[in-house]
Amino acid sequence: MNEIYRLEDRFRELSWQAFACGLAYTGSPTNDTIWPEKTRELCRILAESRTGWINIVLLLEQGAALVKLIIQGEHNGGNYNFRDMLIKLGHVELSTKKMEPAPIDMESLTRSRLEVFILRVESPLLFWVRLKHNDQDLQEMEEELTFRKGRRSAFLICYPNDITMHMDVAVKEGNGWRRGWVDKISRPSNMVRMRLGDYGWSIWRPMNEIYRLEDRFRELSWQAFACGLAYTGSPTNDTTWPEKTRELCRILAEGRIGWINIILPLEQGATLVKLIIKGEHNEANFSFRDLLIKLGHVELSTKHKTTQKI
Repeated sequence: MNEIYRLEDRFRELSWQAFACGLAYTGSPTNDTIWPEKTRELCRILAESRTGWINIVLLLEQGAALVKLIIQGEHNGGNYNFRDMLIKLGHVELSTKKMEPAPIDMESLTRSRLEVFILRVESPLLFWVRLKHNDQDLQEMEEELTFRKGRRSAFLICYPNDITMHMDVAVKEGNGWRRGWVDKISRPSNMVRMRLGDYGWSIWRPMNEIYRLEDRFRELSWQAFACGLAYTGSPTNDTTWPEKTRELCRILAEGRIGWINIILPLEQGATLVKLIIKGEHNEANFSFRDLLIKLGHVELSTKHKTTQKI
């Protein structure tokens, strides 16, 4: 302890210059929970104290990153890819797994009534909702995301060539930040369409406004999920819903509070439901399907149509 000294403030201005890295898309060929000593020793021999070049693939917490690493050869030897060399020698294997927010598991939700906010409505068989009891979790996550991006956004910007389909990203919306994934890329116009996974909406943004989503913001499931009205069909044989029906659905339901009962979970976090919409201005609550039937826009169907038109 008598060799420990205080550090003066003047020497705190420079950031810590060392940061931790790991090889991106790299996994163990075994199920061992720790790396074998032979692999660890080989890594030290191949890389420690050498000069190299990194490409940052994914920024993690506390200034760490997953990277691609090229090591400069010695004694006129050629440069080499650290990961590829370890794969060639049988010590690691290529892994394409990454951490992603998952859809809400419909099977795990109660079949009792669930309060929801109706985010977006396209038709009687396609609308997006969010569970009201998860509002606090979403708000806290977005507040942390906004705070984090305010401090580190310059280090998390996506370069156009790095943007890929289905990539999890973040974008600024008003005074805050929201997360989502890339679902369309227009390289001629340098634009990206991003699906906001917590809101059910898609938005277009220039490529230079798209930012990487850090792992800490992938833990919460996507909060928006798609629904359709159970036991509901079209009174006509048209292959798409008439615009009048779609517009009526938006007027009746979009932006409203309601309650769903899950009838039949589908794939990718979607479900067929019964939906009761909360009345406004002292109006009574009403069944979304029953009102559409009364107005002649849908009809009762006794079959689950899981591939019905939207």
